[in-house]
Amino acid sequence: MDDYPEKFIRHQAQPPNRSEPEEGELRDDPAPPVPPSRPPPPAPSPLHSLPIQRPRKNLQRGDPIFHELNERYHNYGRMLKYSGDARHWSTFSPQHKEYRPLPNPPPPNSPYHKHGALIARLELLDALICFTYSIWSTDYSKDACITGSWQTEEAFLNWTKNKWTAENASSERERAFLGLM
Repeated sequence: MDDYPEKFIRHQAQPPNRSEPEEGELRDDPAPPVPPSRPPPPAPSPLHSLPIQRPRKNLQRGDPIFHELNERYHNYGRMLKYSGDARHWSTFSPQHKEYRPLPNPPPPNSPYHKHGALIARLELLDALICFTYSIWSTDYSKDACITGSWQTEEAFLNWTKNKWTAENASSERERAFLGLM
């Protein structure tokens, strides 16, 4: 194994430990030892040492950034909603009346194909979060609560919940997402 580059050694499967982790639990695999003959890794470039850019503090309520956030997250939500719908419809059998094939379907052996219904529900959940943030940014900017927006959000929330409950979330992780909503 000394001839293999480190990037290949790091990703090899480790032999099973005394007990396998349960579903959803991460395994604590120790990092493989680095041979002493290798040179040390290069110092990080200045771009990697920059701090994470955080949102500005003390924004005024009328700041134009809130309008930009509203537009951006509303558009993200729309893309995710339509993607989730299209993926959901593509999971039905071709004989089903609601079946609609994807324009560019994933390969049949890929996880995107095998777990299409779960990915569709996750996209809908992500869309729900984007829409919520979009509405919140508008309300926060105007220092008001626009109830009409929240009523449409509630309707989408119920619709998304129905998609999750209709699929009979089987694993504990899936039920946790339902609880999040």
